[in-house]
Amino acid sequence: MKQFSGGWLSLQNSNPQPIAPYLSFVKCQFAGPVINAQIQYSNVFNNPTGGAWVDSPIVINDEPTVNAINGSHNATDLLQSQAMNAQTLMANYGTSVPPQLRGLVYLYNNPTQSKWMSQIKFNLGANNYNKLQIGIMESAVTRGDVHGNVQVYDFGTGPFTGVGTFDFLFGEYVGPLNIGIRLESTTNQSSIFELRCFLLQA
Repeated sequence: MKQFSGGWLSLQNSNPQPIAPYLSFVKCQFAGPVINAQIQYSNVFNNPTGGAWVDSPIVINDEPTVNAINGSHNATDLLQSQAMNAQTLMANYGTSVPPQLRGLVYLYNNPTQSKWMSQIKFNLGANNYNKLQIGIMESAVTRGDVHGNVQVYDFGTGPFTGVGTFDFLFGEYVGPLNIGIRLESTTNQSSIFELRCFLLQA
């Protein structure tokens, strides 16, 4: 008899995917200083603190842009980043788009050298959050590694609120990538926003 896929059974019992092979670096800035996220092995990314997940408050606040890392010294990099921004509609979050597709973004990778940062502004709403983590979305339904942990980028203790600017440095990967942005409110409400990325060849 042919053996078939376990589907969700296989996903839930699989090892979590690490984020670092896809995302080399990420930083954010809200009202205060810039925060450089650090790789951690989290035991809460895949576990809602309050016992159940709630709807994520996150919305994309503006169309993403590509910024040349060395644009002030490399005119070619600067022009190419401007061409990417001019030619590529990286997000479409208007009311004419179904809500399920408003988290779909088209961003650029870094195939050989680190040249491009993708900048996205997220609105977290009016509530305060004391935990902000970024990992692979599907890892949120796994049991974690042998220690129950999931590799994430962690931004520290916050508080995080309102509109924040995030800069992503992607690696060589091209294709679909589901990123999960986990928030923990000061009232122990846990949520994950699915950022559906398609990484384009730069």
